[in-house]
This record gives sequence, C-alpha cells and structure tokens, in this order.
Amino acid sequence: MLDEKKKAYAEYRAVKTKTRAVLTAKANVDVLLGVEGRERGQELRRGEL
Repeated sequence: MLDEKKKAYAEYRAVKTKTRAVLTAKANVDVLLGVEGRERGQELRRGEL
C-alpha cells in the first residue's frame, strides 16, 4: 500500500509541476497581450496606424 501511495504522490507532483508551468505561461501571455492591446489602442487614438 505504501508503494501505491508513493507512486500516486509522484504522479500528483508531476501533474502539479506541469500545471504550474502552464499557468505561468498563460499569465505571461495575458500580460503581453494586455500590454500589446493597450499600446495598439493608444496608437489608434493618436492616428499612428
């Protein structure tokens, strides 16, 4: 039973690590797109495009 618990915990840690990486990447993309969106809006208001 202890071996099963150790395997399950190892799998849980791996999934948790992957999830954290995905959420970090998503947050980075959200920030980049948010900044990009604001910059584009400013350019449109100034007539730079």
